[in-house]
Amino acid sequence: MANVETVVSHKVMAGRTLERLSFDNTYGRLPQAFHARLNPTPFSASPYLVHANPEPAALIDLDPEQFARPEFVALFGGSALAPGMEPLAMLCAGHQVGVYVPQLGDGRAILLDEATIKPLRAEVTGEGE
Repeated sequence: MANVETVVSHKVMAGRTLERLSFDNTYGRLPQAFHARLNPTPFSASPYLVHANPEPAALIDLDPEQFARPEFVALFGGSALAPGMEPLAMLCAGHQVGVYVPQLGDGRAILLDEATIKPLRAEVTGEGE
């Protein structure tokens, strides 16, 4: 009987390349009051891969061999966009320094897009503040 790691590893090995990923940003279809269209700001130094986890990649059927490509770092690091990606910053409301602010930016991350493989949907985000 195969264990979970074997099943996940096997599924990922049959995965898609970066060029075959599908994107569908459902948040981008919300009214503009909920988000601001915004491209990510590239890093001043060249980003590099520290670690990539094959289990989340398996959820979008991404082949882990793609981790070794410079395009993987550029795409998931936010310094390059794939065709069809619609990056945006979500807006939110809340208290800041004890005062209610009806419109805060989402400083935690920029939503690059949502990668899809039916019926799953996974947010692809770049780190914020």
